[in-house]
Amino acid sequence: MAITAFSLFIVPIASGANEAVRIVDGDTIEINGTTYRLHGIDAPEAGQKCHKTGGGEWACGKASVSALEDLALGQRVTCDNRGRDDYDRIIAVCRTGNGIDLNAKMVSSGNAWAFRRFSEDYVTVEEEARSRRVGVFQAETQTPWEYRAERWDVADVDFHPEVTRVFHRELTHL
Repeated sequence: MAITAFSLFIVPIASGANEAVRIVDGDTIEINGTTYRLHGIDAPEAGQKCHKTGGGEWACGKASVSALEDLALGQRVTCDNRGRDDYDRIIAVCRTGNGIDLNAKMVSSGNAWAFRRFSEDYVTVEEEARSRRVGVFQAETQTPWEYRAERWDVADVDFHPEVTRVFHRELTHL
């Protein structure tokens, strides 16, 4: 019988208020050239629009970026290291010097969803934000993973005929 152990190494990585902090999007932050993907959350894509209570839309993707900027820029930010994603970003929980969990705050303010596909860590926070109907939870709206999937489906339809023609042309020249 084999016994295996798994441990998660959490290595804090800090930035001072005078170090280079850049917000890439609502769930990605860059500190001194290192990119961190906020663990357990998924924020609207930059160009994404969300539904408003009573109708209409708002630029939730832009609002999400602004919210993370308001929380992190000019602050000392510490991020742990929970591994890397498929884009070679460090998956992390990031906190400000005064202890604000940026991941949780983005969800509680309605600027991101709990990303249940990868973690259950922020589900309760999302449920509370939903009950308050804040941000993206004010009305039924498309999640970022649905938004990305739809865009990929459109891209697949748009590019599939050309890819097929090129592939066919190359096969006929063999």
